[in-house]
Amino acid sequence: MPMNKMNGQNTEYRCEGYTLVEMLVASVLFLAVLIPAMLFLGRITHYQKTRDTIVALNLARARMEQTLAWSEYTDFEKTEIMNRKNYLIRQIIEEQDGLAVIRVSVFREKSGLPLVTLSRLHNLR
Repeated sequence: MPMNKMNGQNTEYRCEGYTLVEMLVASVLFLAVLIPAMLFLGRITHYQKTRDTIVALNLARARMEQTLAWSEYTDFEKTEIMNRKNYLIRQIIEEQDGLAVIRVSVFREKSGLPLVTLSRLHNLR
């Protein structure tokens, strides 16, 4: 150990940096902020998906009611704008032996999977 020339006492060199305790406290504080932020972002994403599904269900239901009320048994495709988002409504009719399967699907535009699909068996006679 180096000796202090003035009074002959031992002196130690102190390295600069953080101690283990300081690092643990910093990590705990970081996680205390990060975990609630991640939970909040997850809820926002879930809320957005739920809202899209509700809008899609309402669009599909309205199209199904229109088809049944006006007896429009033809295939149909249209883009609707709701809440500044584009939704593709696709209706497919399959007829056989006086019965029709009416299938209405709603997609987010540029998406491959439907948000909602409603199906109904209807008597054409």
